[in-house]
Amino acid sequence: MDLTSFAFTITGLTTYWGLFQLNLLDSTPLPSSAALIENMWDGVVVLDRENRVIDINPALQDILEIAATKTIGSQVEDVFAAWPHLVEILQELDINNAEFVLEKKNTRNYFDIKISPIRSKSIEQSGSMVVFRDTSKRVEAEGTFRTGEQQYRRLVESSPISICVMVNGNYVYANPQHTNYLARKNLRN
Repeated sequence: MDLTSFAFTITGLTTYWGLFQLNLLDSTPLPSSAALIENMWDGVVVLDRENRVIDINPALQDILEIAATKTIGSQVEDVFAAWPHLVEILQELDINNAEFVLEKKNTRNYFDIKISPIRSKSIEQSGSMVVFRDTSKRVEAEGTFRTGEQQYRRLVESSPISICVMVNGNYVYANPQHTNYLARKNLRN
């Protein structure tokens, strides 16, 4: 007795049940690109070819304290008139990356701005997406590092102890005390 046809029937019914009853082929739909932009932590503004604001996400609205209802459809120079440097950056769309400093309420916030072209199916640029990434903490850390480095250099320069750095037998650095020590040593010889 050949059970092949019976086995194929059972396999077919099991496959049908798995695909259609358990929805094994259904995938979770991804949100639209507009929903992704709306939920980003970074500030985002989408511009059309004529530099009009098409979309601005809530993060950028909070950063700049502006309302979307007053910005959509408006020109860049009107929407961002309070920030002339930002208007320059957004009008010069050939720039890929830029930095922007926002001063408000006695604080400075630093942003890296990334401008990406939006291309239509005909490969021509139909607009731009501008992403504002807050880099304030990094800039603050770099400033703290520089301050610490400057304090260390002053300490080494003013040290009464002779300090030098040698690499492969060559002097790379010598503080004034070490330079004086070497000069006195050479005079004795």
